[in-house]
Amino acid sequence: MEYNDYFRDEYKYFLNSVVYNISDNFSDDSDNGVNVVISDSLRFDANKDFLVIIATRKVDTVPETINTEVSYGARLYFKDISINVENVDWKEKFRTEHLFDNVLRELFSRISLIISQLTSACGQVPLITVPFIEKDI
Repeated sequence: MEYNDYFRDEYKYFLNSVVYNISDNFSDDSDNGVNVVISDSLRFDANKDFLVIIATRKVDTVPETINTEVSYGARLYFKDISINVENVDWKEKFRTEHLFDNVLRELFSRISLIISQLTSACGQVPLITVPFIEKDI
């Protein structure tokens, strides 16, 4: 089944949470190298009326100077369909059917923008993360 077979054109995007921490040991000395570790995750929660997708990106640095975590969500409203939507493995549908590609592209582009704005708050060049998710999560 395609996206339009499950969902109406009605949807809502929302900022779910933001965490931003900067270490007391933060230095703007550009001679010190920093490794950036990025991890993405998805959570799917369904009821009979809608599916909520929460996309989260966590960014840590080694050594630990800045860490941030941003979660953005989408609420997708179901059409009247004859399957029990609460028992569907939505994460598996994400992996195999590319069902949410457009929604996730929208969520992760928003997440990427927020992370860039947060990481530039300390006066440095913003950290730009990719505006999409890898398929292997």
